[in-house]
Amino acid sequence: MSALIAIRAEQHQSLAPNIAAVFADPVFSLADDRVIKKGLGDGVAIGAAVNLNWTPSQVIEQGTQSFTGLVRLKHSAEEADSIVAVAPEGTTMVAKGFDATTESVVASVGHYQILHFATHGFFNSEHPELSGIVLSMVDRDAREKNGLMSLRDIYNLHSSAELTVLSACQTALGKDIQGEGLMGLTHSFLSAGSKTVVASLWKVDDQASAALMAIYYEALLEKDMTTAAALRFAKLKMMQDKRWSAPYFWAGFVSQGEYQNHIIVERRSQWHASSVIVAILVLGSITVLLLRVWQRRSAIA
Repeated sequence: MSALIAIRAEQHQSLAPNIAAVFADPVFSLADDRVIKKGLGDGVAIGAAVNLNWTPSQVIEQGTQSFTGLVRLKHSAEEADSIVAVAPEGTTMVAKGFDATTESVVASVGHYQILHFATHGFFNSEHPELSGIVLSMVDRDAREKNGLMSLRDIYNLHSSAELTVLSACQTALGKDIQGEGLMGLTHSFLSAGSKTVVASLWKVDDQASAALMAIYYEALLEKDMTTAAALRFAKLKMMQDKRWSAPYFWAGFVSQGEYQNHIIVERRSQWHASSVIVAILVLGSITVLLLRVWQRRSAIA
């Protein structure tokens, strides 16, 4: 409740000019096919992937799985494409693979109404400050890099987004801190300035999440639904699909923060251009007609 009050009290000067910045399908290790195709041998790539020298603050462990054991989320690329398909042309930015970096997030944060992350997320229940979102950990030259966007990084984003979507595992969880609420990824994005955060309560299925998000953005951008109504619409649609009818596939996603806001979609550019052309043709026709009338009167005189 305190977060919602703070969000409504903060007045953003103006909406971002573009719709969505999407970060999807990052490269997590040197064993990724996209890296191997650049000329590294299989043995070299696999050997390097299991010997990343991260500092303790850069490593997040979830059970026995560590930062270096992440699998590629192949359907996250499809998820990004579905968002582009329903948004007006030229209003989205998609950073896939090597381009899905912390640097690209920082560069985009003030220019888009929606920030969408389709990647792995981690929640550390004992030390929530070690939670974060994992972006590309390998660059185009097959060099290892720090791809973790930690809570500290997120708190410092100074976002003006209307909506942040965390299409990743367990991104809605948090540790109950007295006086602060649930400290986690959702809290960090709300504190950074996002009005609404859509996140997950458990480990979600990659393909099912992509299907749900395709419906969600269709409702959000084409049907002009509020962020909360669009999520409800997407869940009801998933329930009707036999493949995804089980609550496991869709019930984990929740909306927190402002629930009444809309994403402003400007679709007038093509209409405006057509109107200008029609106006020019009409004015031209009127001008020709007036000239003919004037010529006839001159001939009679």
